[in-house]
Amino acid sequence: MDHLCPICKRALTKEDLFKYVDYLCWPTKKDHHYVERIRNGHLDIIKVRISPKDSKLFFKINYEKGFTECWVGGAHDANRIKIENTFIPDFTDMEKLEAKIRIWLLLS
Repeated sequence: MDHLCPICKRALTKEDLFKYVDYLCWPTKKDHHYVERIRNGHLDIIKVRISPKDSKLFFKINYEKGFTECWVGGAHDANRIKIENTFIPDFTDMEKLEAKIRIWLLLS
């Protein structure tokens, strides 16, 4: 089964690790980065960076543990907003997805 980036539709690069498999949109593009983690045959985590204009928005959805995190910037120690809920992102409307992430960040 081919894994495709839902943003640019390129084939994802497989990185087979011991406990899980990561599929990455590689090499990264200026406007986005996408990673999905598969553990025991199930989608566990999605990590996404979208870079509209000159900003960088990040979100991570942890389906296994049932939460979403979002943050601005690129630092790993950035102030992350944790939402005790998951969602299925609609990558067909990137403006709407960006707006959703920005609203979460503003309301936190």
